[in-house]
Amino acid sequence: MQKKAVALEREVFLGDSPKAFVFPPAPCNLCEDCPGNKRDCKLPFVARPSLEAFAVDVYTTARKMGYQIHVVKGYQEQMNRFGLLLVE
Repeated sequence: MQKKAVALEREVFLGDSPKAFVFPPAPCNLCEDCPGNKRDCKLPFVARPSLEAFAVDVYTTARKMGYQIHVVKGYQEQMNRFGLLLVE
């Protein structure tokens, strides 16, 4: 998902929206051996923070936009992930 989200951000950016920024629907998982800090990141131009990293209440935000979202209580339940593409 991380790569697809960044590809969408790039497409919007190249479409004449230079202030596009994406928050992928999950924390960055691009590297199997992640160093765990931004300074030593191996892919700093691709890595993006999650909404939760910026203290966004994803449940409330999604509900305000009309999406149904609930806490998943087990692996048998369907999980929905939400990201956000900001464009000025």
